[in-house]
Amino acid sequence: RDAFAGWFGLAELEAAADAGEVTEAGRGLLGAGGAWQMGRVGVRGEAVTFADLREVLDAANTCVLNSLDATCARVAALSLAAIDAFGLPVCTNAYATGAGARVSAPPHTDKQRVLVMQCHGAKRWRVWPPPDPSKNPGADPLARGKGTDALPLDGLGEPALDCTLRPGDALYVPAGWPHTTDTLDCATTNEPSIHLTVGVDTHVWGLDAMTLLDAAG
Repeated sequence: RDAFAGWFGLAELEAAADAGEVTEAGRGLLGAGGAWQMGRVGVRGEAVTFADLREVLDAANTCVLNSLDATCARVAALSLAAIDAFGLPVCTNAYATGAGARVSAPPHTDKQRVLVMQCHGAKRWRVWPPPDPSKNPGADPLARGKGTDALPLDGLGEPALDCTLRPGDALYVPAGWPHTTDTLDCATTNEPSIHLTVGVDTHVWGLDAMTLLDAAG
C-alpha cells in the first residue's frame, strides 16, 4: 500500500513546476448541460508555475496535467515501468483537486483503461457500468460527458463502486465506464488531492476488440 503514497505529492508537484516540467495544464470546468470541458491554466506558451496551480487548488477546482510523463522525469519513469509491465502503450496524467470540491470531475467515460494511484490527500470515486447505448445512439460510448455531450448523474442509477481513495490506494476503471469524483466530504484537512492516472491506450492505438469488429464490419 505504501509503494506510491506520497510518491507524487504536493512537494513533488511544486518541484516539477519549479523545474519547468509542467508545460501545460487545464482547469476542469462544467460546460453547458454539465459536460466536462477544459480551461487554460497559466500563460499560453510559458511553463505553468506552481502559483498558477495553487490558485486553481485554492478555488477548490481541479488541475488536469495531461501527458505529464512527456515532460516530468519522475512521472516518465512510472510510464516506462508500466510499458515494461503491460507490454502496451500507456500515458500518465496527474490530477490535483483542492479540498471541498463538490465536483472535481463530472460523470464521463474515457477511451483508456485507467489505473488510478492516489498519492496525496483523499478523493471520492463513484463508478458505474456502461450506460445503455440505445438511449443515446449517436454518442461515442468512450467519450460520454465530454465536450457538448452531458452524462447526467441522475440517469446512471446506483454506482457499482462508491469509495474514497487515500494515499497508497489504487483503483482500476475499465474504458467506457462512467465515473465522477469529488473532495467534498472525504478530506480531514485542507490538503488537496493528487493522483496519477496511468491510461492504457489500447483503443487509441487500435489494439482492442472494438477496432477489430469495426474493421470486419
